[in-house]
Amino acid sequence: TTFGEDHPSTASAYNSIAHIFDDLGEHDRALEFFEKDLAIKRATLGEDNELTANTYQAIGVVYMNKAEPARALDCFKRSLSILHGTVGEADTARIHASMGTVHKVL
Repeated sequence: TTFGEDHPSTASAYNSIAHIFDDLGEHDRALEFFEKDLAIKRATLGEDNELTANTYQAIGVVYMNKAEPARALDCFKRSLSILHGTVGEADTARIHASMGTVHKVL
């Protein structure tokens, strides 16, 4: 079966590739694939979706790995904002922990 460029399965593949590039230290390539993943999720699932929030969080981690904490914090805040509207406060601990790491660096 062919899903096409704008299918959620394609977004998932981009997400996996992005994580591999980040693990390899190729952060700019990781961002390239996370941005593709994010564009598909925003178009198919909407901006205020938990999976979209997860991609913002992953992008924030890449920015931390690139030593760009201010950009990371922006991504974490966006993710947190989405999650507050979708899953509630109890499920946002991961983002709060990431934000705490950023504040240590800033």
